[in-house]
Amino acid sequence: MESEEKEEQLLKSAALQTANAVLVARRRAEQELVEIKEALETKSTELTHSLTMLNATLESTADAILVTDEKGQVIRWNQKFLEIWPIAS
Repeated sequence: MESEEKEEQLLKSAALQTANAVLVARRRAEQELVEIKEALETKSTELTHSLTMLNATLESTADAILVTDEKGQVIRWNQKFLEIWPIAS
């Protein structure tokens, strides 16, 4: 009987240690997620600002600009380009 009680206590102790380890790991993971989310929000804000500046620069220049990607596909142009080359947009 005493042996069974000892075994039960050991099992309870192991279960509590496992539960505590899981709780600690969960808290650590939640904190990391919060930090990653904040970093992502910061980068998103920075990207939005950069795109706003790029668009303002693109439209404020006196030059006609047509931008293509690495495959030669047209990805962007400014209003001045459309004024000089009246094509459907």
